[in-house]
Parts: sequence; C-alpha cells; structure tokens
Amino acid sequence: MSIITIRNTVKLGLVLIVLGIATFLIVTNLPHRNVQGSKTDTQITLEQVYSEYKSDPNAADEKYLDESGDSNIMEVSGVFVSTNKNLNGQIILILGSKTESVKLRCTLISDFNEEINNLIQGDNITIKGVIRSGIYYDEALQRYGDFVFNDCDIK
Repeated sequence: MSIITIRNTVKLGLVLIVLGIATFLIVTNLPHRNVQGSKTDTQITLEQVYSEYKSDPNAADEKYLDESGDSNIMEVSGVFVSTNKNLNGQIILILGSKTESVKLRCTLISDFNEEINNLIQGDNITIKGVIRSGIYYDEALQRYGDFVFNDCDIK
C-alpha cells in the first residue's frame, strides 16, 4: 500500500468517527416529548380500550401504538387501585375497572404529585399519558396482562 492510500484510509476513518459522534450527540440531545403540554389524541375509558384490545389486538395496536415512539397521547378514565414504585424510584399509578379485571400501570412524570396523597381506592380518575403497551393474553396465567403507559399525570 502506498502512503497516499494509507492517508486516505485514515482520513476516511476519522470522518466516519466524527460523523458517528455527531449523530450520537444530536440523537441524545433531542428534546423530550412534552406529553402533558401536547394535544390529547384519544379520550377513552379503560373498559373501552380493553374491549378494543380484547376483540382485535392487532387493530388496536395499529390505532394506538407507533414504533417510532410517537404513540397516542391518551386520557383514560378508570378507578384508582393503588400506587407503588418501580426500580428507578418512579411512582407507578395503577388504574382498574369496576366491571373488568383489567389494570393500567402508568409511570408518573413527577415524583411528587399532591393529588396522589388525596386519592382513595375506588376513586374515579383520569390520567393523561402515552400508551407503551396494550394488553396481551398470557396463556400460562390464563389472563390478560396490564396496559403500560408512560409520562402520565392525573387530570
């Protein structure tokens, strides 16, 4: 190999490294989606979205989920069940139904939400958040799994 070929190869390698670093910095510094400040795509009850997923999960996924991360921003009404914390210490609010055995688990956007302290099991509430996972049927447990929402807040 000649010196010119080696120099060109080194230059190409450096250009690719710089492009890779630039792409990484751009992607990691993109603004986070402001779910609470954005328009709601769908207002629905937990029973209604459960019924849609139970009757045709693929059509419901097409309607509400998006692989690019821009899944529907939904306001879902249901019954307050409980709260707990995930491994990151974030508060998970669990919504249920009076008529179905379905649950919705939503990760709240803030650690402190004054309304949480005032909730009583059985209260009717509405949450606003982004759907991340619809329900699925677990053959082993012979029951449906829970809905998963992120970036939630109580409306």
